[in-house]
Amino acid sequence: MKRIANLLLVTAMILTGAAVSAEPVLEPIQGAAGPVYAFDVVEDAKRFVFDETPLDPQGLPGYGNEFVSEGYIYPAGTVVCDDEGCNGILPDGQPEFPELVIGRWTCWGTHVGQGATTPTGAWVATTQIYDFGPELGDNTMISNGYELVDLNKTIKRPLAGGTGQFAAANGTANQTMVGFNASGGVVLRYEIEPARPRVNVIERREAVQPW
Repeated sequence: MKRIANLLLVTAMILTGAAVSAEPVLEPIQGAAGPVYAFDVVEDAKRFVFDETPLDPQGLPGYGNEFVSEGYIYPAGTVVCDDEGCNGILPDGQPEFPELVIGRWTCWGTHVGQGATTPTGAWVATTQIYDFGPELGDNTMISNGYELVDLNKTIKRPLAGGTGQFAAANGTANQTMVGFNASGGVVLRYEIEPARPRVNVIERREAVQPW
């Protein structure tokens, strides 16, 4: 009877969407409008690769040039920036605080505007993967949209889904570029804002909690 009861309990947890044993890889914090997921990204410029063409007269990526890049994800507030740049990564591309890294960031897209020398506004249109935890692909979020060359100016990017803890991800990724790091890559701050309210069309019930 005890074995049957345990089986029924596990079945009920699965049917109701309750977590059986998984720990969340990222805890929400309280934002201005409700719970948000916040984290920092440091790009490893040694993983930034762009096409051979088109290039501008300086040899930098021009309009229409495609690229891919990678970096590290830290808990929000880990990376500090000042007049000399931002920490979080060493000049050789290794994480400065490896024990604090909570995920991987992958970004690919196309240069827009005036390419790498865009003075203000959008300089790339990209897809980004935020991959959390030790196992690749288990807990991810994806966003699409523009990225700004302007420092400390936030742009909104729509979420395009996720896996694991973020399988129901929808809402907005608020991205702010705050500086450059020792490898030459960008440093980005994120607040992931779940869509509110989310309506359960079957039960006609509003769910205001994050995924």
